[in-house]
Amino acid sequence: MKTAERLYTYQDLVQGNLPDGLYEIVKGEVVEMAPTGGWHGEYEASMVYYLKQKAKRKAHVVCGEVG
Repeated sequence: MKTAERLYTYQDLVQGNLPDGLYEIVKGEVVEMAPTGGWHGEYEASMVYYLKQKAKRKAHVVCGEVG
């Protein structure tokens, strides 16, 4: 019989019981995030272009480290 794995929450992440690095919670599992790079930047630019076309003048679209 397989035992249930522990599901993590945002609170677990905030408490800092993980080694240094970037992490996210996906369906209750801790997943280490890959560092950003060229592919990430290209994808981000494509998404911003697409969203700006869809939003027209109804919304603002931002990307990157805007705070």
